[in-house]
Amino acid sequence: MEYRITRCSYALVSSDRPEYVTKIYDKNGIFYSKKTKLSLLDEACIRMRGCDYRGQVRAFKKLFGYNKAPVILSLPHIFAIPTKSPSVHDCQWIFLQHVSNLIEQNGRLIIVFKNKQTLELNCSPYTFFKQRSRAYELIVYLAFKMVPDPFKALKYK
Repeated sequence: MEYRITRCSYALVSSDRPEYVTKIYDKNGIFYSKKTKLSLLDEACIRMRGCDYRGQVRAFKKLFGYNKAPVILSLPHIFAIPTKSPSVHDCQWIFLQHVSNLIEQNGRLIIVFKNKQTLELNCSPYTFFKQRSRAYELIVYLAFKMVPDPFKALKYK
């Protein structure tokens, strides 16, 4: 059976096994998929939000101007951030709601998930915290339909 993103999904990373494309950190262990990370996210977006991944990213880019937009699948339980450009092979997708601790070592971040699994991130701490901040901004916007910057939303001529 093929893996589906759920509330139990912790992270999507590139597979370390040649027969698979994606390695999935999950509440119940580690799983592998022959589908790409973006394909798994696209399916989840359609299933949970009624739009595809690209549509969601375009909307968030238009609203907020983000280059690397977080993906909000289901509030308040399922949302993920990319560590790099999503088109890059080694981009990691982190489902923030499952992060219980962050350890910084030698300028690198290690995530400790709620089930004690760990994952070393392939981005700087600055990038991770910026992406996390963007995700929370989007969550607030979606939960309360708040305009991110009222002056940005108004177009004066």
